[in-house]
Amino acid sequence: MEPDTTLIKLVHNAVNDGIWDSNLETGEIFLSNSLAEMLGYSIDEIKPDRRSWEKFIHPEDKPQVMVSLQHHLDGMTESFQVEYRMKTKPGDWKWILARGQVIERDRNGNPVRILGTYQDIDDRKHLESALKESEEKYRQLFENESDAIVLIDATTRKFLDANPAALDLYGYTLDELMDMRAEDLSVEPDLTISSIQQAAVTGSASVVERWHKRKDGSKFPSELSARVFNMKGRKVNCTIIRDIGDRLKAEEEQKELEIQLQQTQKLESLGILAGGIAHDFNNYLVSMLLLLKLARMDAGPDSKTLKSISQCENVCKEAQRLTEQLLIFSKGGVLVKKTVSMGSLLKDVAFFSLPGSRCECIFEIPDDLLCTEADSGQISQVIHNLILNADQAMPKGGIITLHAENVDVGQDSPVPLKPGKYVKVSVADKGIGIPDEHRQNIFDPFFSTKQKGSGLGLSTSFSIIKQHEGHITFESVLGAGTTFSFYLPATEREPILESDKTEQPAPTGAGRILIMDDKEIVHAPMKALLGVWGYDVDFAEDGTRTIELYRKAMDAGSSYDIVIIDLTIPGGMGGKEAIEKLLELDPDVKAIVSSGYSTDPVMANFVEYGFRDCLPKPYMPDKLLKVISDVLNG
Repeated sequence: MEPDTTLIKLVHNAVNDGIWDSNLETGEIFLSNSLAEMLGYSIDEIKPDRRSWEKFIHPEDKPQVMVSLQHHLDGMTESFQVEYRMKTKPGDWKWILARGQVIERDRNGNPVRILGTYQDIDDRKHLESALKESEEKYRQLFENESDAIVLIDATTRKFLDANPAALDLYGYTLDELMDMRAEDLSVEPDLTISSIQQAAVTGSASVVERWHKRKDGSKFPSELSARVFNMKGRKVNCTIIRDIGDRLKAEEEQKELEIQLQQTQKLESLGILAGGIAHDFNNYLVSMLLLLKLARMDAGPDSKTLKSISQCENVCKEAQRLTEQLLIFSKGGVLVKKTVSMGSLLKDVAFFSLPGSRCECIFEIPDDLLCTEADSGQISQVIHNLILNADQAMPKGGIITLHAENVDVGQDSPVPLKPGKYVKVSVADKGIGIPDEHRQNIFDPFFSTKQKGSGLGLSTSFSIIKQHEGHITFESVLGAGTTFSFYLPATEREPILESDKTEQPAPTGAGRILIMDDKEIVHAPMKALLGVWGYDVDFAEDGTRTIELYRKAMDAGSSYDIVIIDLTIPGGMGGKEAIEKLLELDPDVKAIVSSGYSTDPVMANFVEYGFRDCLPKPYMPDKLLKVISDVLNG
């Protein structure tokens, strides 16, 4: 028997209910799949007719079902409605609510057809049974629940009951709370009243987040999960309250981590570009410095052009500092780590960072502050950048506090670092603070709100600290000041005190030098300067040409005394492969490695690769001559 349009409409109105359609004359019954699924059967297993249907009814409930059905068929009730148990396929019993109504009668008024629904009320019945059978258990659950639970009259909004967790959460006694209304605990009373009134009308309430207040006036964010039910003829709102302050804090920290991840990815992408620019720019600086050295030598000690030459050299040094920032930002800078006393470094950098400033640095450094393994030059740059930012945030002057402390980072620490001991350094000012709209961009390269400056200070600092396996962060209150803090791994080692060394002038010399460098702009000034100082110079554009010239010189009995090798040769054999082949030709080759940019560890560990010394670009001409002399005489 197929359901007609009436049944289809009923299906639309009761999607989650089972449908039944009984022909009283034939005894045939149509059952929807929903009912079969309620009981765990397939529709074929039920094979519905009146007799098979009765077999599924619990024996204790069958009389009531039959009586209720007969009363409706006899016209004593407008509809058939009864709750009873039906047998499931696993063999247990499930409570269902059956509703039905005669929809067709014969000419004599006798019922011919009845249509109805089945609803699964097993959970509700079991709950009712549990509540009836174990009020004491409910009370114990209510009393011992760790979440705060309150019962509220949905009409008057007065408290009817509260468990101990709720009393602890809000700080009231039960008697005090019973004299209050729900809105008295809310920072947003109108929202609370509206929510309870809506729940009373609809019979349900959703999970919402609200700000609540305690007896002492303190406020906290809460999550409210409410449900409305009838209790002795009264609509009661049962609400579970959770303090979600810790959760929101964790979400904020997670958001901060995601921002930092995006920041890191952005820096890495731009770092590739910055490193390439720095590498090429350093070659130009080398050429300029060599040419300026030649110009100084040609000018003589009394020349009026010496002042201009000195100014040009100073400009080159400033440009060199910019390329150093680009290299660090691109992760191309080589870390030269040693044991550093952070307290001493802070004081030294602060002394030179504020010439003519209206600000003053004060130090909060404990005597037991641990040292750290770091590149003191790069960390000095970080400290210098942060002090300058603090100074610029207080143009009328003020106090800059440099604080340092030992910290232990554990597994559950909000700081994204490996567990262990760290030195934490903070630079705090009482300046203008950082506006909210700038917070996400503060470590972006070239981002700056200042009229002066490159915008690389904080992004470079970010990269330096990250390279040191540390972490940098900040806190700021608009109009009240900013604190930048960075963490570096601590060490129990003590710094080694080094004696002062006086740099001696580069000596003259003699010998043959082979230089591997693909930048022709370097060739002429390098050849001229080294020629003045007594050296004979040849050039090779890549490693292949270098090996070829070196082999020819050996075969001719006039080997090169020094080979200077550029580490990075785009499109050709680079320095790392070239030194391996040179060592095969001549194990005693005296080679110097040079580079303006490389993520390769060769520059920091040149001896391990067979080099005698290194020349990071850009270098001063006197440095070039001294390194050559040291290697020749070493």
